[in-house]
Amino acid sequence: MITTSVLTVAAASAIALAALCGSGIASADEKYDGQTYAEANQAVSEAGMTSKIGSVTGDDLPTEQCTVTGSHTMSVVGSSGATGASEVVLNLNCNKTAGTTGQEGESAQQDSQTAAGAQESAEESQIG
Repeated sequence: MITTSVLTVAAASAIALAALCGSGIASADEKYDGQTYAEANQAVSEAGMTSKIGSVTGDDLPTEQCTVTGSHTMSVVGSSGATGASEVVLNLNCNKTAGTTGQEGESAQQDSQTAAGAQESAEESQIG
């Protein structure tokens, strides 16, 4: 019987602590997936919410250019209950990809340099 009372008190204490410290109610949201952090952050702001970065994979790109790979919306809950505010937590991938928009990968750069070098050699042999 003492064990049951101790568990009940511990559970009640944990619930009270969560209420006092504030906790969030999260829901998955995929509408920001595939956008850059800059685009998603702007969309979140325009919706009247704030965004936070939840996790980051890689470090090749500046944060603004990272791709959102997942997100979830959290309702902010304070000690007196829900505040009505919402936060969007964004998970980011900051690794360079072969198809990073507007940026050539190393292979593409090397190919264009090789092609340019071959063209210069051909032009020189025609001149000389």
